[in-house]
Amino acid sequence: MLERYGSGHLWSSFSKHSSDIIAVVDRDGIILFQNRSVNRELKDVVGTSLFKYLDDDSADRTRDYLEKSFETKKPQRYEIRIVRQDGAVVWYRNNMTPVIEDGEAVLVIYISQNITQEQQLSEAVTQNEKLFLMFFDDTSDYFMILDPELNFIRVNKPYAVRHSKKPEYFIGKNLLDVIPSLDKSGRVEKYREVLRTKVPISIDNIMTRSFDGQHILNIKAFALRDNLGPIVTDLAPQRLFENRLKIIQEYANSISSASSTDEIIDLTFQTIKDTFGLEVSSFHLTENEMVTPVRCVGASPDDFVSERIDGKSVVARAVRERKTQNIPDTRIDPDYLSGTGSDTFDLLSELAVPLVIDDTVFGVINLESPHLDAFSAEDQGLI
Repeated sequence: MLERYGSGHLWSSFSKHSSDIIAVVDRDGIILFQNRSVNRELKDVVGTSLFKYLDDDSADRTRDYLEKSFETKKPQRYEIRIVRQDGAVVWYRNNMTPVIEDGEAVLVIYISQNITQEQQLSEAVTQNEKLFLMFFDDTSDYFMILDPELNFIRVNKPYAVRHSKKPEYFIGKNLLDVIPSLDKSGRVEKYREVLRTKVPISIDNIMTRSFDGQHILNIKAFALRDNLGPIVTDLAPQRLFENRLKIIQEYANSISSASSTDEIIDLTFQTIKDTFGLEVSSFHLTENEMVTPVRCVGASPDDFVSERIDGKSVVARAVRERKTQNIPDTRIDPDYLSGTGSDTFDLLSELAVPLVIDDTVFGVINLESPHLDAFSAEDQGLI
């Protein structure tokens, strides 16, 4: 029987020239034929057990698959990892094909392919994908992954927040179901072209409006294997920051020619309103262990009273610590003192900036907003 599988022109030619290890084994794993051997004379291999050349774990797995191949009379495929004596790790993909005679499996053709390079590449890709996903979630740009039909596979947190949704909301939905207006914009066809050609594209200065104002979008779309990875950069915050910086520069020029403290305070509060659009702000001076409001805008005067520097308030804490206090949610800050506030809204975030000369805090500019987490690091820098 063996002669049929160890000889013959086609079989002999294939097994001789194949880079894979090809063997014929019986039910007990005895090697009846093998085309070549690694680090051994071929004559010393034939007639020995296949399991002899494997570590315990790989031998157990191979034994299980061999038994399954004989019992089911169906091919089996699996991978094993072997650590050589020199410490090198080698991966093999093994295929077992039963030889059927009279309805029974009588032998198994065993083909073992060295896939170490493929596995190393796969592991490198996996590591790169992990790094990519870290970037994916940490970037401030809007980032999504779409399948070839433009259905959402994944979105990052900034994109979900932009739409006031959780990331899970988008998964499985089609891009046009989420943003129907794209159908007439021509962008969808450009995305499909990227999927066809794998050539990335850029679409710049797209003007849009939403509930939170105007946005200026730059879009880069590129292929991620068979999927699409658009990145959307919103330039509106950058343009807003540039505009605010211009206002601050004008303020600096104006204040240099101010003739009184009251004029300086008036210019300061007008600049704050122009820069941040805030209606609630206050200016405090420190003296004799007290911090006293000298100008208040947008809230009840009863909310702004003199207080001890060692007392409980965000403004007093800014003086004590000589450090800006950025409170994203006043409801959970232990030092926030809620007053009657504005007649029309609750104040949910606060920014208290100490004014320091010669290592001494002489005053505090305090801003409050009805929005959660209203003040960014850039806002702190501008103040």
